[in-house]
Formats: sequence, C-alpha cells, structure tokens
Amino acid sequence: MTELDIEATSFFLGQRLKYAKSFDDKKTNKTSLWSKIAKELNDNGYTVGEGKEGAEKCRQKFANLQRQYISHRDHMKRTGENTKDPPAFFDEMHGILGAKHKVDPEYVLDSSNISAPSSEVESQESIEANNEDTQIENVSSPESVESLPKSGNVTPTSIRNRFSAVKKTCKPVTDNAVSLTKLLDDQFKADLAQREQHFQRLDELLSVQNNQRDRMLKQFDEIITLIKDKKNKDPQEEA
Repeated sequence: MTELDIEATSFFLGQRLKYAKSFDDKKTNKTSLWSKIAKELNDNGYTVGEGKEGAEKCRQKFANLQRQYISHRDHMKRTGENTKDPPAFFDEMHGILGAKHKVDPEYVLDSSNISAPSSEVESQESIEANNEDTQIENVSSPESVESLPKSGNVTPTSIRNRFSAVKKTCKPVTDNAVSLTKLLDDQFKADLAQREQHFQRLDELLSVQNNQRDRMLKQFDEIITLIKDKKNKDPQEEA
C-alpha cells in the first residue's frame, strides 16, 4: 500500500466516521451518504468517480475493511489477542464498528429469541402481524368452533344446552403446580436481573464508543490539517 493509498484510506474512514450516526439511522438512504463521501474524496484529490459509481466504490471499500476487521475480531476471540497482527486501519474500524451488535454479538439482551442470523429474522412488526393473523384463523376455524344454529332457530334453551354440554376440566391445584409456578417466578426474576445487567453493560459500551468516536474525529481533523499544509507547501517548494 503506497503512502497515497494510506492517506486516501485514512481520509475515507474519517468521512465514514463523520457520518456514522446517519449510517446507524435505518431511515437514511445509505447510497446518498456514500455519494457524499465520494464527493469529499474527489474534492480533496482522491479520485473515486462521480455519482453512483463513486458511491459503489466507497461502499465496496468499506465492506472489504469491515470483513477484515470482523475476521480479526473472531480470530482474537478464538485464539487470543497476540497471535496475529491486526489488519491495516483496525483501530479506525474499531472506532466505527466496535460496539455494534452485529460485530460484537456477545452482549445480546435476550438470546432465547434468536433462531437465525439477523438478515433472516423477520421484523417485529411482521411477527406481530403474523401472530394476529394466526389468532384470527384459530377463532374462525370450523374445526375449533362448533357450527351455530341458524338465527331463526336460536332459543334460550338451545343456548343453555350448548353450554351445558361443555366438559368441566378444572382440577385442584397440586403441590407440583405450586412448585412450578414458584420456579417460573424465580426464573423470571433472574432473567430480569440479567437483562438489567446487560442494559448497564450496553450503556457502558455506548459510552466507550462515543469517546472513541470523539478521539477519531479529533485525529481526523489533525490529518486533514496536515494534508492541507502539505499541499500548500508543495507548490512553494516547486517554485
């Protein structure tokens, strides 16, 4: 990697860090953000192309760096931190991705609800909608609901006979049922306490990430200042 490549990548990651909050916002169009970063690179002498072409090159560049970062993180977790040198720009990528859920899924708030990778999990809204549809089908299913008499044949006697035919299934509460209830209650309290610890840990991680982001922005400003000073000096030296 040449010195120019290093400068360009440092500048690129600085811009990515600058727009980090916008990238975290699911409602923001990511292509427009990559286009802004591509324009900044072009304006500062690092040609990547205009419009969608430049945006796609920036997206692919970051995806490659992210893949290297995640691969090294996984390697460190399996074998230890000192068994392999980190890839280039690991610290910069850690400042951007360090506390993200998909990068460091160790602090999952409730792992019992995870049955597939995040890309395959339905949104909460879809799950709720499916649950509502299932409930409606169960209520209206002809197998689960006995056919009612036509409106002209409904009488108080027929209604009483219908309910009198229902089998009584109430059973006295046993000691085992009481023990199971207590066990479930204790488990619920333990899960609640664990979730509170996870939330506290998540707050700490977010605080660390914000501090890292502030430091990276400060370093980015220093890099930009050095680059501009260097560009201003070069024409004077040639003269």
